[in-house]
Amino acid sequence: MSGTTSFTSVPIVDISGLGSPDRQERERVAAELGKAASEVGFFYVGGAGVDDLLFDRMLAATKEFFALPLDEKMRYYIGLSACHRGYVPSGEEGLATGMPEMKEAFDTALDLPADDPDYLAGNPMLGPNTWPDLPGFADAVTAYYEAVLDVGQRLLRAFAVALGEDPDTFSKHATKTPSQLRLIHYPYNPDAVDGEGIGAHTDYECFTLLKPTAPGLEVLNGAAIGSAAAVKMCRSIIVKGLEALMCECVLAAGRYDADEYVFQSLNESFPGLDWKKLADYMVGRVVVHGERRAREMEEVAETLRAIDIEPIMTEAAVRRQDWSAGQRLKEQFGPDGPRTYREVLDALRAHA
Repeated sequence: MSGTTSFTSVPIVDISGLGSPDRQERERVAAELGKAASEVGFFYVGGAGVDDLLFDRMLAATKEFFALPLDEKMRYYIGLSACHRGYVPSGEEGLATGMPEMKEAFDTALDLPADDPDYLAGNPMLGPNTWPDLPGFADAVTAYYEAVLDVGQRLLRAFAVALGEDPDTFSKHATKTPSQLRLIHYPYNPDAVDGEGIGAHTDYECFTLLKPTAPGLEVLNGAAIGSAAAVKMCRSIIVKGLEALMCECVLAAGRYDADEYVFQSLNESFPGLDWKKLADYMVGRVVVHGERRAREMEEVAETLRAIDIEPIMTEAAVRRQDWSAGQRLKEQFGPDGPRTYREVLDALRAHA
C-alpha cells in the first residue's frame, strides 16, 4: 500500500460482476478493487450475495451468547484453546495507551476435526472451534462463516487479477486457511465518554472483511497508514518485555526471599507505582498467555530485523515467555490465572 494517498471518502465496489461469464466484466471489477485497495486501502463491498437471513441468525445467536453471565462465558475462554478459539473477556486486550479495550469477543475459524494432523502437530491457528452449549449457535455461526469465506475467496482471485496474475495465483495456496470470524460486542455503558472501544491496528490476514451493526468504525488516512502497526509493535516490545523481566525478577528475588525488599526499593525509585501489584498482574498474564505472547514477539523480532534493528531484548522476552508457558501452570490455575506472584513461586517449588 505504498501508493496510498489522502482521501475524503471510502469507495464502494459492487463485486457482483466477479461472477459474470464475461471475462471483461470480471477484469473490470478486479481493476476497480485494485484501484481502491492501492489508493485508499479500504472499500465498501456491494453485491456480495450473502443472504441477509444468514447474518440475522448469526447475530441473534451472538447476542444470546454475550447475554450469558460472565462465569458461563468463561467456560469457553480462549486461553483454554490450543488454537486460539473461544471467548475473549472485556479488558483481555489493550489499547496502545495501556488502557483495556472496551469490548468482548468470540473467535472462530475453519472448524477442523480433533484428529486433524496440523492440529495434532501443534499448529496454533488450525484446529477445532470452541462452541458454547447453546442450541443452534454453532450452526448459525458456521453458515455465515462459510458464506463470507466464499466472498473472501472471490476477492482473493480478483486481487490476483488486479495485480496482473492468474486468478488462482493466491487461491491455489489457500486450501486450509486459518481465516477467522471474530464476533465482537461492546457492552453498553451509560457513563461512557467518547473514546476507543478497540484500538487502531492492522490485521495479520491478507485482508479483513468487516460488517458493523453500529457507527463508530474509523480507518487511518494517507500518511497515517502504517503508524497503527508500528504503535502496536512498539507497545508489545515494552508490555511483553516488562512481563518477561518481571517474571525473571520475581524468580530471582523469590530464590533469595528478597521479593518484599525488592519491591520496596522499586517503589522508592518509582513513586506512584505499586510494583508488588504489578508483579501479581504481570506474572499472572505470563502464566496464562505465555505461549501466545512468545509467538507474537517472534513476529515483532522479524519486523525489527526487517528495519535493521537487532531484536536483542525482544528475543530474550520470547525465551522467558516460552519458558513460562513450558511450566504448564495454566492448567493448574485455570483461565483466571494466579491471584499473586507468590502463588506462582509456590507452584514452581512444588514441581521442582
